Amino acid sequence: MKMKQSKLYVLLAVLIGAAFAPGVLAAQVDARLSSTQAYVGVPVVLYVTIANAADHEPPQLPQVAGLDFALAGTPSIQSQTTIINGRTTHNETLTYAIRVTPRQAGQYVIPALTVTADGKAFTTPAYTLTAVASETGDLLFTEIEGLSDAIYVGEPLPLTLRVGIRPFVDEAREIELDEAQMWSRISQDHSDWGIFTDTLVAMAQQGQRPSGRVETRVDDHGETLTYYVYEISASAYPNNAGTAEIGTVHVVAAYPTGLEETRDFFGRVGLRLAGVRPITASAGAPDIAIRPIPTEGRPDDFRGAVGRYTIETRAEPREVDAGDPVTLAIRVRGNGPTHLLPAPPLADLPRLTDDFVVPDEPLAGVVQGDAKVFTTKIRPKTTDAAAIPAISYSFFDPDSERFETVMSQPIAIEVREGKRLDLSRIVSANGVDIGSNAAGGERSSSFTGSDDTGQAAHVFFANMPIDSANLSGNAPRSNGFVIVLALLVAPLFFTGAVLVRHMRESTVSDPGGKHTLKQIASIQTLDELAQTVRTFASQRLGLPGGATHQEIVDRMREQGIDARTLDRWLTTCETARYAPGLAHEMESMRVEATRCIRDLEAQR
Repeated sequence: MKMKQSKLYVLLAVLIGAAFAPGVLAAQVDARLSSTQAYVGVPVVLYVTIANAADHEPPQLPQVAGLDFALAGTPSIQSQTTIINGRTTHNETLTYAIRVTPRQAGQYVIPALTVTADGKAFTTPAYTLTAVASETGDLLFTEIEGLSDAIYVGEPLPLTLRVGIRPFVDEAREIELDEAQMWSRISQDHSDWGIFTDTLVAMAQQGQRPSGRVETRVDDHGETLTYYVYEISASAYPNNAGTAEIGTVHVVAAYPTGLEETRDFFGRVGLRLAGVRPITASAGAPDIAIRPIPTEGRPDDFRGAVGRYTIETRAEPREVDAGDPVTLAIRVRGNGPTHLLPAPPLADLPRLTDDFVVPDEPLAGVVQGDAKVFTTKIRPKTTDAAAIPAISYSFFDPDSERFETVMSQPIAIEVREGKRLDLSRIVSANGVDIGSNAAGGERSSSFTGSDDTGQAAHVFFANMPIDSANLSGNAPRSNGFVIVLALLVAPLFFTGAVLVRHMRESTVSDPGGKHTLKQIASIQTLDELAQTVRTFASQRLGLPGGATHQEIVDRMREQGIDARTLDRWLTTCETARYAPGLAHEMESMRVEATRCIRDLEAQR
């Protein structure tokens, strides 16, 4: 009898455990095409979904003549947890978005894809795509202009993209769309801006856009046509001789076909687009020759700088013991691509290495306007080192087509005999040399150097780091410590009170962000979604409602709030407008927006 009861208890425990254990669903793979009809140059999207897979391999892009395939960024992730009668089920779906762009009119077959999930191979359906040409005619044009027919390797290549679109005119109503309205007709999602993408993204982060100006052209039939022309600038930096490889820009616009009247709830009459049709235009860069840097007359210390430059140096401190570090700062200023400037090869300059120990690793520089500053530490070997010698910098001048070398001015220093043990020069745990100026050595804030004519230059440079420390050797007195502590705590307490009050006031109108989350659930466009998140963040951070992406991120960092998630999301929104390879589907962006709102609230 007891045996039967024990078996019954075991069976009951198993049934209860099965009821409350998380449900495990089998992996599934599917695909769907957003449309089987497309216009040439306008992409459709193939969505590949992978559900409930612990492990999977991303779908491989097929190759079909006349079609371009590209992944639209990282896959979106959707998770759902349901509890029914105490049984918990987790469902997670990854969706890959693949943009399919027809380049020619015709009928195409998108082949079935094989996707491996949880060790099992799944096959998606094949689709037939029909592409037709949309007659662009004289409605849209694009062209890329270069300022030079030939440049040298390493020399910047300025480029300008010109996009012209004819203004739409409703002749019956005598209405013409302005340049802002026509720019909005250019599809940021479907266009491929190539090398000009970074410029457009940077403008979007500042709430800006290209402005259009009126330009007239005479067509082949002698008719004068009017366009709004938008210009976007960028620079390329070719690093190989030959022909510049800039790539092609594809611009897609949804051109209006007409206007129609609408009436709102109060009977007021308005206008809206009655319909649109896609038009496309492409442009490649003109043939620009990239010439190699000549080898004849090349100085030994040349490392690839192209342009025209000056060099200035500074050293701190000027009075040291033999073997002690001296911070050497080198500033190179000129008209070339500053961010690409190489550091001078200090370890290969005998006039410097004869008297100083010089690190041989490459120096990292910091760009400051039209200059780049390199900083390193050198150590005098003996007391005979009376000066840091002139530092040379060689470059190739593309205007004169010859190499030139400029020199900094020597810097006088005083080197004393080193001591076996000097407690005032012990390096602290954080790596700061706490005794670098124990002798009261000179701390100059000047740069000395020479320009390309050999004349001496004297430049004030006050922002370089200078090591300092309290070297008195006396312990701080307790009453001084209390005064300092009071001076620090009082402002912090006052600031904290102000912040708490501001946080309380800012949450009255939208406690917990609930109203904003409801808005996000119904938003249908990426621009509106980004604007809603920016407005919410601005209110929470005490910024004006029209605060830019960068202003929001800066304020979050000032307040000690982790801005990385929101920064990445806003960047994705802005980038997706201009780079089709980074576009995300709306649902995943809405989920990420909700997460950003909740993270901001939680951190505050």
